[in-house]
Amino acid sequence: MWLFIKIIQIFCEVRTQLVGETQVSPTVSLSIFSVNCLDNAEDLAAGAVDERVRRVLRAQPYAVRRQAECFAGRLVLEQRDHDVTVARFGVLTDDDEVVVHDADADHRVAADAQRVVFAEGIHPNMLKAAVEAKAEGICHPILLGNEERIEKLAKELDLSLEGIEIVNLRHDRESERRERYARILCEKRAREGANFQEANDKMFERNYFGMMMVETGEADAFVTGLYTKYSNTIKVAKEVIGIQPEYKHFGTMHILNSKKGTYFIADTLINRHPDTDTLIDIAKLSAKAVRFFNQEPVMAMLSYSNFGSDAEGSPAKVHEAINQLHREYPDLAIDGEMQVKFALNDTLRDEKYPFTRLKGKEVNTLVFPNLSSANATYQLIQSMSETEVIGPIQMGLNKPIHFTDIESSVRDIVNITAIACIDAIVDKKKKAQ
Repeated sequence: MWLFIKIIQIFCEVRTQLVGETQVSPTVSLSIFSVNCLDNAEDLAAGAVDERVRRVLRAQPYAVRRQAECFAGRLVLEQRDHDVTVARFGVLTDDDEVVVHDADADHRVAADAQRVVFAEGIHPNMLKAAVEAKAEGICHPILLGNEERIEKLAKELDLSLEGIEIVNLRHDRESERRERYARILCEKRAREGANFQEANDKMFERNYFGMMMVETGEADAFVTGLYTKYSNTIKVAKEVIGIQPEYKHFGTMHILNSKKGTYFIADTLINRHPDTDTLIDIAKLSAKAVRFFNQEPVMAMLSYSNFGSDAEGSPAKVHEAINQLHREYPDLAIDGEMQVKFALNDTLRDEKYPFTRLKGKEVNTLVFPNLSSANATYQLIQSMSETEVIGPIQMGLNKPIHFTDIESSVRDIVNITAIACIDAIVDKKKKAQ
């Protein structure tokens, strides 16, 4: 039976210590990488950890050591030179000592590395991120764009493109592939008004072409969004990749690491004005995503009213979503609708509303009533505090298609790339079982 491996990346509070018990500066961000397995501890003790996962772990800038226990296994991250983290897998023995085995320490990308397509290859930040991701062994990058322009930009930025594939999707040499992709998409959407000529024209657009690379298995993951309109990207993702069959909607999540704790918030990118059914899907997807990151979801659905105090408009949709979730998922720790102050202050909430499912629990997941509130909230917090933000993290698509924020930093793109690679590895292992 396959060893099913998940890796999480959650930024946590700065009180974690460096190797050698050195105290961390408050400005340093931390990364947790936790192995969550569904097989026995003997497999872990035998070192049965996917080598691809080890390579992905190596490149988290500014990360520091954090131990993540899984049965008898432990993963150890060590800070080196403030910008490269080396991942090691160790076995936790009965006397709590760690026997450590060095993970592949050279920074070469192996032949089985995840192939990640970067949509905006001509954007400086995405080009830098692709080069860094390759150098750190995270993935095999594939840049979409005009090779002459990309090579010129790389020279200006003093970047080496050695070992990085460039695909000029609009060049004549890609005409056969564009036509092949068009036929596949046309057949897939034949009952939705698609025709070959229209589909072929779409293949000149980077999001269609790149997502078709993932759909056909010619790439493992896709990263886009630096200067693409989200409305277009969402439309293409639904059309080419599709939504997981158990859902009717997909969404995104951001992870916020603040001094108060780590929080997951949704939906931060996709659904503008969610109705009750959409809110239900967002809540279910959020619960699934939080568990993927090795946390137990404790969820508050937010509004400006509390538990039915306003029976019209936005609060009514949230209220109905909660009612249905309570009926269908009696064990899920979720409640609402409620104001933020009651969601984040369990003492106040328990005193004022002792009947909730969240009694005695600290909320770690916030589901917002619409896109404007969720998107503005994470950006406001990010701009006005030292809170570390990771995301957006895609939830609910059939394959690893991941989005960046507009004008994301190099570090943010590398983080999303690492998540995309982990997503691809997990997806493959699920299909292999």
